[in-house]
Amino acid sequence: MTRNSQFSGVVAVFLLTVTGSVFASDASDQEITQSVKDKLATSVPQIARRIEVTTHDGVVTLRGTTLTANYMLSALQQARSVQGVTKVENHLAPE
Repeated sequence: MTRNSQFSGVVAVFLLTVTGSVFASDASDQEITQSVKDKLATSVPQIARRIEVTTHDGVVTLRGTTLTANYMLSALQQARSVQGVTKVENHLAPE
């Protein structure tokens, strides 16, 4: 095996590893987002469709309006309870 082909092989393995990590991170964020949406739909269905949920690197952001401050607190608690969530950013407002 030549030095050039060894180097090419190392670069290929590195790129596959990095690409796989990026997709795994995206998949985890998508799974977290869906889990938060599911949890909101079952625990606070009155407001679940009013809340936008996004996730980036385990940080969940909730945006939208809630009927009351209690519903807002409940939504935040439900989001925090999902496995993989590292932080919840609150951009919710009671009506």
